[in-house]
Amino acid sequence: VQLRKYGISGFIISSIPLLSKIENMELGKLIISSLALALNRGAIELYRELGVDRIILTRQNKLPEIEKLIKLFPELEFETFGFFDKCNNLDELCRTTDYIR
Repeated sequence: VQLRKYGISGFIISSIPLLSKIENMELGKLIISSLALALNRGAIELYRELGVDRIILTRQNKLPEIEKLIKLFPELEFETFGFFDKCNNLDELCRTTDYIR
C-alpha cells in the first residue's frame, strides 16, 4: 500500500493486532493513538519494538511521568492532551453536563 501518493504521511493505530500485521508495510509514520493506552514504560517498549515512531499519551499521564518517558525513549516522538477541566466523565459528557446545570 502506497499511502504517500495520496498525501498521507502517517497512520494512527489503536490496535496491537493491527500494528503487528502492518509493521512491515510502507505506511509512513506509525503513530500510537491515545486509545491504545500507552501508560507506562512496558507498553511503550512494546510499541517501539513494533516499529512505532510517535506515541500519543492519554490525558491521564502526569507531567513527571511524561518527562520520564521522553527521557527513556529519546528516539520516539510524544504528544499529549492538555486537559484543564475538572470533569471525571468522558470529555464529550462533560460538555453536555455544563449545559444542563
